[in-house]
Amino acid sequence: MPMMKSPAGDMEISVAGMTVEKNQIVAIGKFGAWDSKIYLTVEDIVPIIPMMLQWKIIHFICKLPFLYIKSRVCKKANS
Repeated sequence: MPMMKSPAGDMEISVAGMTVEKNQIVAIGKFGAWDSKIYLTVEDIVPIIPMMLQWKIIHFICKLPFLYIKSRVCKKANS
């Protein structure tokens, strides 16, 4: 489960789904103990695109299938 770390403390975040409402992407999940919806407008998303096009991010996405398989194998070995 993703973890948000901040000076106010650490809190788990879970994303249960994503949808579109009007011209916004909505991430539905939990923020700690609270149900939450995060609304991303066009103005929010456009600056994120260049951040996602960094070589480190692209490289990580390419490695993702192998990292997933490795995590599943390690989890199975520890059970």
